[in-house]
Amino acid sequence: MSGQVKLRIGVLAHSLMSWGGGLDFLRMLMDSMLEADKQNELELVVLAPVRGSRVMASKVRAVGRYMLARCMGRLVAVPKYRAMYDLLREMVSTFGGKVSIIEIDSGKRAITKAAGHHGIDVFLPAIFPLDNAVEQPWFGYIYDFQHRHLGHLFSEQEIRNRDRVFAEMLTCAKRVIVNSRDTANDARRFMPQSKATLITLPFSASPHLEWLKPDPTFRASDYKVGDKYFIVCNQFWQHKDHVTALRAFAQLRDVDDLQLVCTGAMEDNRNLGYIDSLLKESRDLGIEAKLRFTGLIPKRHQIELLKGAIALIQPTLFEGGPGGGAVYDSVSLGVPSIVSDIAVNREVDDPTVTFFKAGNPDALAEAMRQALRTPREHIDPELLLQNGRKRRAACGAVLLNAVRAAFDRSESMRSPEKLIF
Repeated sequence: MSGQVKLRIGVLAHSLMSWGGGLDFLRMLMDSMLEADKQNELELVVLAPVRGSRVMASKVRAVGRYMLARCMGRLVAVPKYRAMYDLLREMVSTFGGKVSIIEIDSGKRAITKAAGHHGIDVFLPAIFPLDNAVEQPWFGYIYDFQHRHLGHLFSEQEIRNRDRVFAEMLTCAKRVIVNSRDTANDARRFMPQSKATLITLPFSASPHLEWLKPDPTFRASDYKVGDKYFIVCNQFWQHKDHVTALRAFAQLRDVDDLQLVCTGAMEDNRNLGYIDSLLKESRDLGIEAKLRFTGLIPKRHQIELLKGAIALIQPTLFEGGPGGGAVYDSVSLGVPSIVSDIAVNREVDDPTVTFFKAGNPDALAEAMRQALRTPREHIDPELLLQNGRKRRAACGAVLLNAVRAAFDRSESMRSPEKLIF
């Protein structure tokens, strides 16, 4: 470790590395901390549970569940361990040596060993309580309380399990990271027994530098997309409320050459008939020919489609962070967004964002008409970068101030004098 490095942070990729939104969250955390590290005094070490006996056993069980589900005729996602780890490694490589990655086994014991072998001072974000397994300070993470607001989308067992896991985290952890003020309010409301300090991250949309340049591998025609379209960039889960977007778009069916593009894997394991119901809805509305369901596509291609859209539509009924990942992307690129007015989304304060009443296709259709009448404003890429860096620096300052407070309370075996921010 370089003599200039004053703090080594272990970034726990556990579970978060298994899906695209989790990878985006990890990138946001690391980018924010590095942006706030004006003295170049941080070193980030990603701990990726991809090898060892516990990981292998977990993979075998997951593949077994997948094969059993397929034999029973159920639609489930194919396990993609290696592909997601490759994406994680690729992401780490973009930080230019400021972030390294270590392959470990899963479980607390592996984290404890990594702490000793690699001189890690603090761990975050832990999706399961580390208890006293590590001597270093650690920060828990709770994503959202969707199961309390949209209980009809969960089984009773799922609701009990989430409540148990969250209660354990908020009881055992001294500090817990959440993505929004709304989630922090839910934690206090639903888990009043909690004594954990909640670290609320501010909205921190920021573009990747490469996003501001054209992708030479992208052609909109490959996705049968024309020049005039709105776009929805969400997973096809019920709470994302694609049906409201379809019904709003149907009110604009007479606009020449207008399309609605929807990216994302077309599967919802909670409701196996949901995708078919959306397809039937589109036929009943008479808009099937003007819809483009791309399926899961490369992130860079999704970004290119987003950049060319009239506006992003975000009809979601629930999010753990403001706007979800789609609005982070659109705001970072200066693309207009038409966003449902749920409380968490209202935490986004940006002139490119327009709100409509959640679940109301008439209100959404009117906002879409207004977007059609309003020419897209070109925003200088350098300004987009500057705005993004400011947001990330503010988010990183929240995290690093919390880390400093943890060490100020002498919770680490390492000398607090070592940490100079």
